[in-house]
Amino acid sequence: MEIENGEEVAFVSLDIFPYPQEFLVLYTLVVPESIRLKGFGSRVLVEVERLAKEWRYAKVLLKPKPLDKSWSSKRLERWYSNRGYKPSDPERPDVWTKVL
Repeated sequence: MEIENGEEVAFVSLDIFPYPQEFLVLYTLVVPESIRLKGFGSRVLVEVERLAKEWRYAKVLLKPKPLDKSWSSKRLERWYSNRGYKPSDPERPDVWTKVL
Protein backbone atom coordinates (compact mmCIF):
# COMPACT_ATOMS: atom_id res chain seq x y z
CA MET A 1 0.00 0.00 0.00
CA GLU A 2 1.25 3.49 -0.84
CA ILE A 3 0.20 6.36 1.40
CA GLU A 4 0.30 10.04 0.40
CA ASN A 5 -0.77 12.71 2.91
CA GLY A 6 -2.50 10.08 5.02
CA GLU A 7 -4.53 8.74 2.06
CA GLU A 8 -4.17 5.35 0.40
CA VAL A 9 -3.13 6.00 -3.20
CA ALA A 10 -2.13 2.53 -4.40
CA PHE A 11 -2.33 -1.12 -3.47
CA VAL A 12 0.02 -3.85 -4.61
CA SER A 13 -0.17 -7.63 -4.28
CA LEU A 14 3.02 -9.68 -4.67
CA ASP A 15 4.01 -13.32 -4.54
CA ILE A 16 7.40 -13.59 -2.89
CA PHE A 17 9.19 -16.90 -3.32
CA PRO A 18 12.25 -17.84 -1.25
CA TYR A 19 15.67 -17.37 -2.80
CA PRO A 20 16.93 -18.68 -5.28
CA GLN A 21 13.68 -18.25 -7.23
CA GLU A 22 14.53 -15.97 -10.14
CA PHE A 23 11.34 -13.90 -10.31
CA LEU A 24 8.97 -11.94 -8.12
CA VAL A 25 5.31 -12.06 -9.21
CA LEU A 26 3.36 -8.82 -9.25
CA TYR A 27 -0.30 -9.87 -9.12
CA THR A 28 -2.01 -6.55 -8.68
CA LEU A 29 -1.16 -2.87 -8.78
CA VAL A 30 -4.20 -0.66 -8.23
CA VAL A 31 -4.52 3.11 -8.12
CA PRO A 32 -8.02 4.53 -7.53
CA GLU A 33 -9.48 5.97 -10.71
CA SER A 34 -9.97 9.40 -9.12
CA ILE A 35 -6.21 9.90 -8.63
CA ARG A 36 -4.70 8.14 -11.64
CA LEU A 37 -2.24 9.82 -13.99
CA LYS A 38 -0.41 11.52 -11.11
CA GLY A 39 2.55 9.14 -11.00
CA PHE A 40 1.48 7.03 -8.03
CA GLY A 41 1.41 3.77 -10.01
CA SER A 42 4.84 4.45 -11.48
CA ARG A 43 6.28 5.21 -8.05
CA VAL A 44 4.86 2.00 -6.62
CA LEU A 45 6.17 -0.04 -9.56
CA VAL A 46 9.66 1.45 -9.10
CA GLU A 47 9.50 0.49 -5.42
CA VAL A 48 8.41 -3.07 -6.29
CA GLU A 49 11.39 -3.32 -8.66
CA ARG A 50 13.74 -1.91 -6.02
CA LEU A 51 12.55 -4.47 -3.50
CA ALA A 52 12.85 -7.27 -6.06
CA LYS A 53 16.50 -6.30 -6.65
CA GLU A 54 17.13 -6.05 -2.91
CA TRP A 55 15.66 -9.52 -2.46
CA ARG A 56 17.92 -10.79 -5.31
CA TYR A 57 15.28 -11.54 -7.91
CA ALA A 58 16.43 -11.36 -11.53
CA LYS A 59 13.08 -10.20 -12.90
CA VAL A 60 9.51 -9.18 -12.16
CA LEU A 61 6.72 -11.22 -13.74
CA LEU A 62 3.13 -10.01 -14.24
CA LYS A 63 -0.03 -10.38 -16.30
CA PRO A 64 -1.30 -6.96 -17.37
CA LYS A 65 -5.04 -7.22 -16.81
CA PRO A 66 -7.20 -4.22 -15.90
CA LEU A 67 -9.41 -4.63 -12.85
CA ASP A 68 -11.99 -2.05 -13.91
CA LYS A 69 -13.52 -0.71 -17.11
CA SER A 70 -11.80 2.68 -16.97
CA TRP A 71 -8.61 1.20 -18.49
CA SER A 72 -8.56 -1.11 -21.51
CA SER A 73 -6.18 -4.05 -21.76
CA LYS A 74 -4.27 -2.27 -24.54
CA ARG A 75 -3.87 0.87 -22.45
CA LEU A 76 -2.56 -1.11 -19.49
CA GLU A 77 -0.19 -3.08 -21.73
CA ARG A 78 1.14 0.24 -23.12
CA TRP A 79 1.62 1.50 -19.56
CA TYR A 80 3.72 -1.54 -18.61
CA SER A 81 5.56 -1.53 -21.95
CA ASN A 82 6.59 2.09 -21.36
CA ARG A 83 8.14 0.90 -18.09
CA GLY A 84 10.20 -1.88 -19.68
CA TYR A 85 7.85 -4.87 -19.45
CA LYS A 86 7.18 -7.12 -22.41
CA PRO A 87 5.71 -10.54 -23.21
CA SER A 88 8.31 -13.09 -22.20
CA ASP A 89 7.23 -16.26 -23.98
CA PRO A 90 5.52 -16.60 -27.39
CA GLU A 91 3.50 -19.50 -25.97
CA ARG A 92 2.31 -17.31 -23.03
CA PRO A 93 1.77 -13.80 -24.46
CA ASP A 94 -0.29 -12.88 -21.37
CA VAL A 95 2.79 -13.18 -19.12
CA TRP A 96 5.09 -10.16 -19.19
CA THR A 97 8.47 -9.70 -17.53
CA LYS A 98 11.10 -7.11 -16.88
CA VAL A 99 14.69 -8.14 -16.31
CA LEU A 100 16.18 -6.18 -13.43
